[in-house]
Amino acid sequence: MHLSGYNYLVFACLVVASEQWSISNETALRASLLSGYNNLVRSSETPEVYMYFQMCSIDAIDIKEQIFKTSGWWFMTFVNDSRLVWDSASNDNIQVVQMYEDAIWKPSIVVSNSIKDLSAIDEDTIPARVNYEGSVTWQPPGILSMSCEMDSTFFPFDRQTCRLVVTSFGYSLNEVSIRTDEGVIMNYYAENGDWAIKGMTHERSIYYDGGYPFSKVTFSVSVKRRSIFHWINIIIPILINSFLCCFVFLLPADSGEKMGYSLTCLLAFVVLLTLLAADMPTSAKYTSLLEIYITLSLGFSALTVFLSQLNLHIHFRDDEVHPVEGKILRLTKFAMYLVGDKHLKAASSKSTLNIFR
Repeated sequence: MHLSGYNYLVFACLVVASEQWSISNETALRASLLSGYNNLVRSSETPEVYMYFQMCSIDAIDIKEQIFKTSGWWFMTFVNDSRLVWDSASNDNIQVVQMYEDAIWKPSIVVSNSIKDLSAIDEDTIPARVNYEGSVTWQPPGILSMSCEMDSTFFPFDRQTCRLVVTSFGYSLNEVSIRTDEGVIMNYYAENGDWAIKGMTHERSIYYDGGYPFSKVTFSVSVKRRSIFHWINIIIPILINSFLCCFVFLLPADSGEKMGYSLTCLLAFVVLLTLLAADMPTSAKYTSLLEIYITLSLGFSALTVFLSQLNLHIHFRDDEVHPVEGKILRLTKFAMYLVGDKHLKAASSKSTLNIFR
């Protein structure tokens, strides 16, 4: 039978079309792959699991509760499952089949520093992609909350390093090996308004439990606080209030505002310290330098209240009935000397000690 060029083209198209995907072809392939498959049996003697974390956002970094929250999804690849290998050319060029996790073997991997859920990473609504070479790729999403030790010493100019620690519970290093090549990926990351990412690292380590070695992978994220909000709402008000406290001594005693002014400055520091303490952890391991500064300023503000009260007491007392003498007189002369009172300066030309007699 002689075929023209046109007939050859039609014949080739029919052959190619017959080799495309169809429901019946994938159904037959699935039945063949899962026939006798036991999802409790590992894919090999020591299967290797390569994984990284695709971070989408930093949901919160709670310095008081010391919690790091993030959203994203894991990318895991389980290699060398010989039971899931097929000849693509002999199976209508099907190269990838999606299978849910309960149908095939998967490792038990746990985020060991999670504070809400210590169960294995699990998502039964996301299928795994199985290719014809026996490699399984699985991408379960998650909203993670991890414990993170926060250093509040330089708040609000602090830099924190938080970690995602994953390990294989139930499978020792001789049974499952966890590895990572890329760590944390930022392809879909949305910038956080409070924190800027400054660096990321990852490392693989081994720990022992019950005499058995286990593999552990640590993903570290270093972030720096965006401090503009705290400049406007905390630091600048503190500096202004510290500056204004000094002017209480310029108010004349007869104005009647001296005590009210000094008490207002004192209460302002109390309010600022209360607002700052609401964001600080109760742990005594780290102490914020800003808290120390406000506490010292609060002490000096309390001193201005005492000195203002002493000033008013001296100013309004009856010198004929209760003359100023003793320690109060010496303290008053010393303060006047420090601020440069001209009469005391003249007296000091003869003998500075005369001022304190």
